[in-house]
Amino acid sequence: MFPRHTANHSFWYLIGYGLLAIGLGGGVGFLLVWLDNPLLAVAGAVGALAGIVMAFNVDLGLLSLVFITFTRFSDVLVNEHGLPSIAKPFILLLAVGIAVRWIFYSRPPRGWGTAFLLIAAYGMVAFLSLTYARDYTRSYDAVSDFLKDGAIAIMIVMILQNDKIFRNVAWTMVATGAFLGTISVYQYITGSYSNNFWGFGQAAMSNIAGSTESYRIAGPFYDPNAYAQLMVVFVPLALDRFMSARNNASRIVAVWAVVVASLTVVVTFSRGGFLSLAVALGIYAIWKGLSIGNWMLVLTLGLIVFSFMPAQYTERLVTLGAFLPGNKSSQQDISFVGRMSENIIGVRMFFDHPLLGVGIKNYPVYYIDYSRGLGLDQRRTERSPHSLYLEVAAEQGLLGIMVFGALLYGALHGLVFAKRVFHQLYDYEMENMAMSFLIGFIGYLTSAIFLHGAYPRPFWVLIGLSFAFSAHAKNLLEQENN
Repeated sequence: MFPRHTANHSFWYLIGYGLLAIGLGGGVGFLLVWLDNPLLAVAGAVGALAGIVMAFNVDLGLLSLVFITFTRFSDVLVNEHGLPSIAKPFILLLAVGIAVRWIFYSRPPRGWGTAFLLIAAYGMVAFLSLTYARDYTRSYDAVSDFLKDGAIAIMIVMILQNDKIFRNVAWTMVATGAFLGTISVYQYITGSYSNNFWGFGQAAMSNIAGSTESYRIAGPFYDPNAYAQLMVVFVPLALDRFMSARNNASRIVAVWAVVVASLTVVVTFSRGGFLSLAVALGIYAIWKGLSIGNWMLVLTLGLIVFSFMPAQYTERLVTLGAFLPGNKSSQQDISFVGRMSENIIGVRMFFDHPLLGVGIKNYPVYYIDYSRGLGLDQRRTERSPHSLYLEVAAEQGLLGIMVFGALLYGALHGLVFAKRVFHQLYDYEMENMAMSFLIGFIGYLTSAIFLHGAYPRPFWVLIGLSFAFSAHAKNLLEQENN
């Protein structure tokens, strides 16, 4: 809130709150008369109050943004409950909060220039699509979404300016993993697939392997693979919070998040999610060196996951052999044939449009024409490439690859730089946090090898957090040297 250094400040502070209360009460009354649904009126009033509070407490706003993004809370409100989206006004309120902190608290954001330049460069490449894309509407919608996502990433860098808020963000992510994972594990154990748990427990029958079908849990997403991709990020971060926790309650929350997030990856039946989780845990084990205590922790986690692993999941993992060269079983695996067709077509699109690609989100527009010529996929529906990197190559060409590569390099190199600086400054908690976040992000990017960017906002939040670590480390290093 506004600083109250004098009685005059206190007076105007109370006056402001009084006017806010009067305005809020009048607004509720107006909404109750104007809207047929009283619930919408109350929800609108509560949302307005929360938004105003967060505009003047930008750190709290950031924590809410992290939770809203990773739970897809706004999308759940819109798709499952018919309520208006809170994403756009929330972004605006965060921008107001940054301005308030800058003007009234004399705390200008620092270290966000690199993130801004790289994200803006990627945005310019996406914007170019509007000049040549076959389906202008799809590209326009994608660019519009990017403007919000890119702005969120930059604002995250502007807001994250001290160790305390980094810790709070880490715990918010761990709590998010525990929240979503608990719903998913409960849904699987009880078989409550017809209950979508207010929109946070989507599940649908899907092919597992051969003729075997089973429910695949997708959380607040409609794609179990994308859900598994996100849950992998929470696991190493929760392990770090467990190691750094200062009380038993926090340790219980952290270890619970590790268990349910790992189990959730399993019950999604995502092969890419399993591989990315294995990569993340492998890197974590190498980094920690695995003492006897750490070995016991990892083995216990492995036993818990194995005990809950359904027989169908083992059968599905065996199909990973279909991706090995010369394996004839790949010819009978419908999923493999479809993905092979989609990825081959992605390569062909890139070579046919090498400089700028076919335009952002225009791969599906070209897919059917290319598919007929290739003759692998008998489906005559629009598809997307099963790889974020092939998607960028096909839709944005060499220019997109270079800019996207520079963006990823900046984010990952920034995390490594931050880890090194925190170690140099003896800030070991921040060092461990940066490393665990880096491992989780690597797991996410590993999964992206097998999954396109259908849900881009979590990716951009992770990008923003990555650059925030490096910006904070750079600011601390400058303060140390001055």
